[in-house]
Amino acid sequence: QTLYHRVLPISLIHKYCCTLYYLILPIAIIMKVPVIDISPFLEYPLQSNNEHPVPQEVVNQVNSACESHGFFYISGLDDQTITAMSKAISQVKEFFDHGNQEFMKQYKEQCSSRNSKLYRGYTQTGGGNNCVSASPAELKESFTIGAEGEGKSPMHGPNVWPSPTVSTTTDSNTKKNEQEFCRLFQQDMMHYYAQLLRISRHVAHILALSLNLSGDFFTKRMIDPVAQLVAFKYPPEDNDDDNVGECQKDGSKLKRVQKMKRRVSCGEHTDCGFLTLLVQTSPGLEVYSRGTLSWHIVDPVENAILVNLGDLTQSWTRGKYKSTPHRVHNRSCGDKRTDRYSLVFFANCDFDASLDDLDSSDTTEVDDKVNDTAVITAGEYMLDKLGLMWLMGEDKN
Repeated sequence: QTLYHRVLPISLIHKYCCTLYYLILPIAIIMKVPVIDISPFLEYPLQSNNEHPVPQEVVNQVNSACESHGFFYISGLDDQTITAMSKAISQVKEFFDHGNQEFMKQYKEQCSSRNSKLYRGYTQTGGGNNCVSASPAELKESFTIGAEGEGKSPMHGPNVWPSPTVSTTTDSNTKKNEQEFCRLFQQDMMHYYAQLLRISRHVAHILALSLNLSGDFFTKRMIDPVAQLVAFKYPPEDNDDDNVGECQKDGSKLKRVQKMKRRVSCGEHTDCGFLTLLVQTSPGLEVYSRGTLSWHIVDPVENAILVNLGDLTQSWTRGKYKSTPHRVHNRSCGDKRTDRYSLVFFANCDFDASLDDLDSSDTTEVDDKVNDTAVITAGEYMLDKLGLMWLMGEDKN
């Protein structure tokens, strides 16, 4: 390593390593996640789907994906969903990377998740949004919204939005731009939330059919669900001093200082709820393959949404359908270095939805010990998983 440092500048070594990484990557660790066209189910309103022939091939594809690793892309989305997705991504980038730093600092402080009982709003890096609680602060920022209607359940409540009332500017044009930003950010995020709630119900309908259940088995438990939409920004991991260290000159030698603990974008975890619908702007999501016992990158697919199953679904189906560990590493570097943005929609059931036995012949042969949902509701299950049972009125400790 010392010899290489003497011959080549570190920047060139970094560039060559990054080039080699991207040459090997497609061969070595990219996972082929099935892309399933659900457009036949979107042609009709959800309520009337039972009146039309079932596209069985779509149902079979979903069943196969859920049994293997619980990840699949849905394509064939309608124009309103694609448009809402595009606008939401643009607004998220604007929020995290607004050119007026002072302007955004005021707004991020004003809508900090520290001020929300449900941890909604903006969370900075190290602000308690770790996927793995025991690890160093993960390299991400986030903004969270969720189901509104305070008092409907412990997981319903007000969202926290940036407001132009906190601005100190006296310039009329600047104030007008700030007002327009705040208006569009809230409007486009809420519109995307509504579109994903609609799409998630269609996915739940297909999921029920894939389990030989009535088509409305899940959707009738999603009337006013405790869903959440979380926007994330992940900078490249090699931006962080804790990962890369720094190069110091010691006479004619370059000495690399490596820190002991590596910070990651998002540590290994499973989602605790029902369904997750994700859009990502660049690679970074990695899924654990039980078949190869290794981690695989899931690349973005244009105009498609990645669906994965949560712990509640695995438990509800008694292990037939899988909730698979995943993580995020923004490994971009060199001339491919880029921030990664994602929109993650956690599609859950109604808080008081009963987790009834599926009564499906397809699940009766699965080990019954996986089913731990016998006496609780969907909301209680998630609060218990998240360590938030105190929201039910129990002691926080």
